[in-house]
Amino acid sequence: MRSHKIACSLVVALRSIEGRDMWIGLSLLSFIIIAQGSSLALPLSDRVREADDYYLGRQNPANVAHGLELLRADVFQDPKDYEAWWRISKFIYYQARHAASSEKIKLLDSGVDAAKKAIALQPNRAEGHYWLGANYDLTADARGYWRGLLFVDAIRKEMETVNRLDPDYEQAAGLRTLARLDFRAPFFLGGDKRLSVELLKKCLDRYPENSKAMLYLSDSDMALGLRDDARNTLEQVLNLCPDPQYAPELAENQEEARARMAKYFPPPE
Repeated sequence: MRSHKIACSLVVALRSIEGRDMWIGLSLLSFIIIAQGSSLALPLSDRVREADDYYLGRQNPANVAHGLELLRADVFQDPKDYEAWWRISKFIYYQARHAASSEKIKLLDSGVDAAKKAIALQPNRAEGHYWLGANYDLTADARGYWRGLLFVDAIRKEMETVNRLDPDYEQAAGLRTLARLDFRAPFFLGGDKRLSVELLKKCLDRYPENSKAMLYLSDSDMALGLRDDARNTLEQVLNLCPDPQYAPELAENQEEARARMAKYFPPPE
């Protein structure tokens, strides 16, 4: 984002100068774009746009599968299409979250591979780093606690990169994932439940209706014995109104919030 603003400012300035100074300015502009990994937004192909439309209906697995077909056809035609590669990782992540245990690891391996291809093309864009870290995170969960610890450093590295490149990506998802990592990891790998609360509150300061961050906060509060805070947060999740962009996720998070309420705060008999 910052490099985009700088580049735009230079373009405006270049309109007012001529001759050798203009060529110097153009060279500087080219250097900034290259140094930032060509981080300015790239045009989307028709297939990528259509895949995005299908993803809006992702609660239907057939829509995600068809979107993936479009994206894979796109990279077959243009292997350097960054916008398609990171979306492939994103779509696969969604599939893996809802897949049977026997299918998860294979899916996640392909999601990791797609994200790495995206990063190789645009190392200074946040999307590839985020979906690589997200696929690692789900892989760690799928492989079980002890084997999952092997992924902690890789997840942290990718999410810290996301926070550096675009801290608002997917409603501060990099910060939210780091907070969850602090909640789940043992102390000798940097785990810190109090820090997880602090980070989640920062996330919610920026995105007050981030239902996933609220769920995570309720877990961290419960772990610290803050039962009233946890209950209030879960009730807030249940009272959220759907956001068209994240409606499927909200429905899932509200279902989880109801399960937590029933487990930790059952009604009196």
